[in-house]
Order: sequence, then structure tokens, then C-alpha cells
Amino acid sequence: DKKVLVIGAGLSGQAAAVFLAAKGADVTLTDNKTVADLDGLVDIAGVNLKLGGMPVGTEAASYQLAVISPGVPLDIPTVQALMQAGVPLLGELELAYQFSHNPFFAITGTNGKTTTTTLLGYILQQAGRHCLIGGNIGTPLVNSVESLPADACIVAELSSFQLETAQEFKAHIGAFLNLTPDHLYRHGTMSNYGAIKAKIFANQSQQDFAVLNYDDEQVRAYADNLSGTVEFFSRKADLPQGMLALNGRLLWRWLGQEIDLMSVDEVLIKGPHNLENALAAAAMTLLAGVEPNQVCQALQ
Repeated sequence: DKKVLVIGAGLSGQAAAVFLAAKGADVTLTDNKTVADLDGLVDIAGVNLKLGGMPVGTEAASYQLAVISPGVPLDIPTVQALMQAGVPLLGELELAYQFSHNPFFAITGTNGKTTTTTLLGYILQQAGRHCLIGGNIGTPLVNSVESLPADACIVAELSSFQLETAQEFKAHIGAFLNLTPDHLYRHGTMSNYGAIKAKIFANQSQQDFAVLNYDDEQVRAYADNLSGTVEFFSRKADLPQGMLALNGRLLWRWLGQEIDLMSVDEVLIKGPHNLENALAAAAMTLLAGVEPNQVCQALQ
């Protein structure tokens, strides 16, 4: 029966609004755009629409919960009014996480997120694992998190916009691919941008895994401050432990063992950037217990 404001009427906002209305909330979906500006938006059963302008001031403060879509900046008047009034503010990722019962395998980075997320899901599916693939890749997670079987996992591509409002979210296996200047109009500095990306590892314990690109100095530097168990991947360095590309071979060094997986030339997706994507996806699936031969078959 709570009065909930969902900010942003794109796919993520619509999914969150429908989800919350089904839970019995009094939901208002709002956007500065009009119906004519929003492609495909029609009346949603059980959801109030406030379009062409968002509530501000005391009207915004009257809500008991707000869910913000990833594309909406936190500095707009509506969000500032909600914050000043102490209204809890969640993103769709956080909302999905709080209602989920399955582990998250999550990927962030400036480049390569979609390729790595798709590849990770493909390897898991080829190995017979049931998984939901969504997040920034285009499928709102709240659509399906409650209907997954107990043995499924959630494979999520996460942008800095999604991680910005994460609170309790935890990735059982999270990967940080790289960090280059992007979205600084919103995040201000590279330091702040990187710190938001690194929230993918927040709330981890030693039973969780943080997969980091060793070849990216900025990403590598986060390893010293993480609570999860760190595994590096690298296409350049000869490391005592990690997922490596050495002398034309993919090697997995883990817990004192070295497994020679396959030739680099056998990896179907080509190019140095895609090799890094493949190394990250392979590391994540091996940590998830997928057999090495199944990883190789999928990469081929």
C-alpha cells in the first residue's frame, strides 16, 4: 500500500512500475517526456501516469519510496527533493536484487560489457546451466527474478548508472573489464566514475569472487581494497594465478594448479579486445564450477 514514485518511463521504469503495482503499491510513473515523446508507452493497469513534468517539492516528498531509472541523473529537482525529504531511493537493479533468490554474475567496465555478458551466458547455457541474462543488455531484471528455478543464476551487464544507486546488491562473481573516460558529464571525475564501477564488488565476502583486468592499471589497483577473493585475467602478464593468454595458449592457474585450456587461435571471436572478453568470461564460468572442456567448446 506504499505510495511509490517510479522516475523515468523507459523500459526499466515501466518494468519497475508493473512489478511494484503487482505487489500492491500505489505507483506513479513519471517522466518529463509526454506520451507522444515516449515510443510505445500506453496506459499500464494499476499505474498512475504523470508525464510532461515530474513532481517536485512537497509533492515529491509525499512519496514513501522512489525507484529511479538508470538514465535519470541524480541532480534533477525531483530527485533532490526526494533526497532532502529522506525518501528511500532505489534503482531497478537494487529492486530486482532485493526480490531475487539466485546468485548474480555481474559484469561492468567501460567497453566490452555486452560481448562478455553474452559470452558468459552462452557458456553457462552450453554447459546446461539455467540463467537469466539481462540488465543493461536490454532486459529489465525485475521482469523475471522471482520466477527463476532455485539452481539458476542471473547474468547481468551493469552500467555505472545502474551501480550508482546500488545499496545491498552483491555479485557472487563480479568482473571489472576496463576503465576509460566516459560519462564524466554525470560522474565528474575518473576517480568517482571508477569508484561507482567498483561498487559491483560491494558487500562481497571471501566466498565471492572479484575478477579484474590485470592489464588495466586503474582496474588492477582496486584489488587491494576488496573483500571478495580476487582473480585476475591478463593477455599480457605471466601471473602465478589467474586466467591468462601466454605463448598462444589459454591457461587457468588456480589453487596451485595449471590447466592448459586451448589455443588462442581456437577462440572464435577475434581481436585483442575480444580475447580479453573471452578471458573474463572463462574465468567467471570456471569459478562457477563449469568444467574446463565445456568452457573450451563454447569458446570455439
